[in-house]
Amino acid sequence: MYEGLSANLAIAAVTVGIFSFWAARRIIPTKLAAFVVAIKILIPFVYFSLFFDGKWTTYDENGYLSGAIRLKSMGYGPLTVLIRPDGLLQLGVVAAGPHILYNWWNLLAITLFGPEHYAAVFLNVGLSFVAGTYLYKTALLAGFDRRYAQGLFVFFLLHWDILAWTSFPNLKDIFLVTFIIAFLYHVARLVSKIEPKPNRLVEFACVSGYVFLMTLIRLYLPVLLLVAVMIWNLLRQRGATRIVMLVISAVAGGVLFTHIPSEKGSGHVNLGAASVIEGYGHFLLTPQPWNINEALSYLFLPTLLHWLMFVPALIGLYYLWRKSPITALYVIVWAIVPLFYAGVPEINGPRQRVQLTSMWAWAQFHFLYLQWKRFEVGARMSKSVRSQPGAAESPPSQGASRGNLQGELPGL
Repeated sequence: MYEGLSANLAIAAVTVGIFSFWAARRIIPTKLAAFVVAIKILIPFVYFSLFFDGKWTTYDENGYLSGAIRLKSMGYGPLTVLIRPDGLLQLGVVAAGPHILYNWWNLLAITLFGPEHYAAVFLNVGLSFVAGTYLYKTALLAGFDRRYAQGLFVFFLLHWDILAWTSFPNLKDIFLVTFIIAFLYHVARLVSKIEPKPNRLVEFACVSGYVFLMTLIRLYLPVLLLVAVMIWNLLRQRGATRIVMLVISAVAGGVLFTHIPSEKGSGHVNLGAASVIEGYGHFLLTPQPWNINEALSYLFLPTLLHWLMFVPALIGLYYLWRKSPITALYVIVWAIVPLFYAGVPEINGPRQRVQLTSMWAWAQFHFLYLQWKRFEVGARMSKSVRSQPGAAESPPSQGASRGNLQGELPGL
């Protein structure tokens, strides 16, 4: 299990590093891109070359890797398993169900970098740059300037949750993070009125494509996102359209809750008010720093930072809600998804919360951004007063300053 430093590990690090640098360099300056990529690559490289002993490896991870190795031994590759008549069937057998995409991802990884745990981990590092690129584009679409979007891109890639979940475990959750961000970006483009106008057919195809891909990883997640989008549209519509959207959302939510017990086998839904409230709070704050399973102990520092930034994140979400309809969509997704998991205790845990990392990271970044702008304005005013000691200037009102800092647009 412990391979240590090897040629395959070095090849994986260099290959993914080159792709990641190419993706980052398109958005941020060269030196900053090199710095971000170095951190993202060095953490898993050092871990797998010096410290990997399987202690942080879970049953699911072993299943993904062993299933890919099994497919490889049967003569399948990442392409042939999709085009050979029995390939998809064998993928389903290995995945023990229809959620085959991450098993295919592991097959691709071991084909590229060898049958080791780190193969898919490094691919996940590269995938996080795809997610960051979509988040950067979403921020621009929401009306933020380029420097803000660049800062959000860097903050997301170096966010404690993203670093933890892409550096150590071979798990599919970064796939879901990426798909959620991409899905919401194309939804926003589908309904936006930007110039030049986006091709609605292309955007609809992209939205549909990401919905399909998500069903190959976690079947109920796209339904949750579609419910959130319907509610978002409901708030933006007037008259009969609003009523139709409300009915569709209610039906979709009902289908979702009746489907989950059968998908989880022995799972059960608990919709009691006290249980849902408790489950909602549990989802937002899972795991607790003092109660982390040994196999997930790499989450201790990220969890501690999540707790320390919890209230600032809520403040950031409030101001994002007021910024634009696109950021409001992010807040709605953040609020709706935990409601579902709150009623299904068996799947209410850290791996589910990480799916919303883009919302948490954006809210935390926005809070820090507002504080920095306030500091900047305060420093500028102080410098102005010192340079003109005789001037009788009165500072702007608190309300005016707050409005300028936030750069808010009308809400929904």
